[in-house]
Amino acid sequence: MSDWTLNGHPILSGEITAPLTGRWVADLAVDTSEALSGAVVLLVGGVRWAGTIYRRGVTQDTTTVRVVGGTGGLDRPVTARSWQGLQPARGLVQELLSEVGEALYDGSGAELDTNLARWSRLDGPAHQALADLARAVGARWRLTIDGTVWVGTETWELVLPEDTRAELLSDDPRRGTASYSLPGAWVVPGQTFEGRRVGAVRYELADRRDRL
Repeated sequence: MSDWTLNGHPILSGEITAPLTGRWVADLAVDTSEALSGAVVLLVGGVRWAGTIYRRGVTQDTTTVRVVGGTGGLDRPVTARSWQGLQPARGLVQELLSEVGEALYDGSGAELDTNLARWSRLDGPAHQALADLARAVGARWRLTIDGTVWVGTETWELVLPEDTRAELLSDDPRRGTASYSLPGAWVVPGQTFEGRRVGAVRYELADRRDRL
C-alpha cells in the first residue's frame, strides 16, 4: 500500500511539484468518493505537507484533486495602496499575507528587517504584490511544506534523517536533472542534495513507488 495519504485517504497516484520561487502544487488521485474541500494534510512517507484543495473531481470511487500550498489566498486580489515614511519590510509582508489569509514562516530571512523609505503596490493578485516586496529586499518567496510563506535567501543546507537513504535511478547531466527513489518527501528547493543545489523538486507516486 502507498504511504501517501490525503486527510487519511490512500493516494493511488500523483505528483508534487515544488519550485524555488512560488508555491508547491500536488495533483493526486485519491482512493475515496468523498468530495474533499478546504484545508488538507498530505502525508508522504511521514512528511506532512499542509495545503488547500484548489479544484477537484469525483469519478466512481476516486477523487482527483489539485492541492496548493498554504490557504490559496495568494490568488486573491489586493487593492492599490501607498505607505509613506520608513516601512519595515517584515510588517508590510505580514500585513499583505494577513489580508488574504496566509501566514509568514517564522524562519524567514533577515532581509525582512530592511526598512523601505516608502512603498506602493498596484491592484492585482496578492502573489504579485508579494513578489514585488521580496524583490525590493533582494529576497525570494515560496510556500513551505507546512503551508506558510517563506521570504529570504537560500542557505542550501539539508540534513536527512539518519536512516534515510536515496537510490539513484537516472541522471541527465545535460539537463541538470536526476531521479531518485527516496522514502519520504524530505528534499525541497533551496537545499543541497547529493552534491547538487536543488532548484526545483518533483515527487511522483507511480506503481506504488516513490520517486524524486
